[in-house]
Amino acid sequence: MKLSKIIIVPSKSRLDIEIEKNGCYENTINRFRSERIRKDIIEGHYAQKENLSRIVNAFGNEHIIDRSLLTKDIIMDNEIFIFLGGDNHFSYCSQEIARYMQEYPQYKKFVLGAALDPRKSFGAMLYFSVDKILDCIRQIDQRDFLVKNWTLLESIIENENGVIKPYPAISEYLIGEEKRLHMSRNIVCLNGKEIFPEKSSGIIVAVGAGSGIGSWYHNAYPLFREEDIFTNEERYAKILLTEHYSKSIARLNEDDVLTIDSNNDSSGIVGPDGHEDHAAPFGFGARAEIRISKIHLPVIKDIGGGKNG
Repeated sequence: MKLSKIIIVPSKSRLDIEIEKNGCYENTINRFRSERIRKDIIEGHYAQKENLSRIVNAFGNEHIIDRSLLTKDIIMDNEIFIFLGGDNHFSYCSQEIARYMQEYPQYKKFVLGAALDPRKSFGAMLYFSVDKILDCIRQIDQRDFLVKNWTLLESIIENENGVIKPYPAISEYLIGEEKRLHMSRNIVCLNGKEIFPEKSSGIIVAVGAGSGIGSWYHNAYPLFREEDIFTNEERYAKILLTEHYSKSIARLNEDDVLTIDSNNDSSGIVGPDGHEDHAAPFGFGARAEIRISKIHLPVIKDIGGGKNG
């Protein structure tokens, strides 16, 4: 079966990443003092390799790329992007698709997330397993699937060097000091009205995809309010501080503007979905404006029952 315009981007295992840093398998394994961590990493590594091998056998090597190769040209020439890994990998790769769609909203693009090792990855943002993908290759290729249009966040930062446009956020922006040992100092205004105290340990702006169990938002919010998980398609975001003392919560609706002026002592940062290399500097004197994005992330939710091609 010849497939068209499908790209598969697997994550690297934790063991692969550590070996790249440390030079060899033995050096990496010997670093771990915890037998449990060592066992988990090795088992996860081989489980991911086994599932990836099944994907390669079914789709062919020509459809598999490393995420470093997810360039504008690759995105332009393809339509369906399957991200195999965990939530972190899914949001990282989806940011590349979302940034492309900001520039070229007229082109159809679809993303699909699947856990490469479901025993080790909770996958709160992933709808699929490797088994499900393998069972539905023909339907995927024929665009016979249902799509959810996830709400995204976008931002613009102005500083002494000009204007920076960070990556869109799939789940949340975290705004604060890059190093947590420093206090975050910001003036936070929603539609021109100051809403938060100046000092905090950081600010979370989360859309529905970032409100689930295990998220920054979910870990901070229930400390002082009842749990509030909202759907990935809701056209608003929640704004809160990462500590419960202030009990400060606000809502960013569509067409609202959240303005944050940095008074940080050290190296402030605006981080989309926790990805440092997609983050933007937010030092003293900078201003960030955060909005609900006009574009959506088209995420394949179910296969069969609807033509989206």
